Amino acid sequence: MKPKTLSLKLIRLELVSILANWFIPFFGVVFPLLLGILLVSTALSDVPEAFLPEARTGLMLSIIQIIPLAVILLGHSSIYSQELENKIPLRMRLFGFPEHVTLIAKLIAEFMFMTLAIILYVVVFFNAFELIIPSSKAIVVTVVTLYLEGIICFMLAHGVANFFRKFGPTYAVTMVIYFALMMIGGMMGLQSSQLPASLRFIASMLPFTYVSRDFIDIWKGIPYSYAPFIQSLIVLGSISAIVLVLSIIFRKNRAV
Repeated sequence: MKPKTLSLKLIRLELVSILANWFIPFFGVVFPLLLGILLVSTALSDVPEAFLPEARTGLMLSIIQIIPLAVILLGHSSIYSQELENKIPLRMRLFGFPEHVTLIAKLIAEFMFMTLAIILYVVVFFNAFELIIPSSKAIVVTVVTLYLEGIICFMLAHGVANFFRKFGPTYAVTMVIYFALMMIGGMMGLQSSQLPASLRFIASMLPFTYVSRDFIDIWKGIPYSYAPFIQSLIVLGSISAIVLVLSIIFRKNRAV
């Protein structure tokens, strides 16, 4: 049988799979919006009026990172682990779909959904609150960062799912990682400076921390040193890549 190639039909199938899992739209769309609105209404209640646009914008930039975490980390790991448990990748290969083709379709579909979620989130925030209007450079930096975080989450999610190959343990582990990254990365309204010393060290290796804490300066046009942020991307990306490679090696050894 001639191997199948990437097609819109395959991408559409993956989009349907994302929408069919209710927790992905909830944690990737509804939850960030509700959390953002709640924190703006409560955590910023004592902020002077003159500083509110800046505070709201910083909060928006922090919470928007929940979208790639939910859509890619939770979403891909959950869907792919269910498929592995039910031998769906094997069936797809028997029907002529190489695994790399289905994975590319998954990544495209997840990024499409993530993009729509980000647009909805930004539109709601800018219509509901007075925020700082960013420069084109700030927009590009923020968008590229969110997609880089999405790629890192994809590698980590794929590695965890490939290691366990069952929905239950995969979902439990990724949920722990999801909430840990939210808390340590400053997405729950807790600043890295408020964390214990050991957690502050971990936070310094996460790009989420720098977006939550520093990206407001980029939106305000203040000169910013990207070196620590880029270093954190490399560190977390390397850890995710190692998890992915180790899961492949582990599964190959189990198959021998």
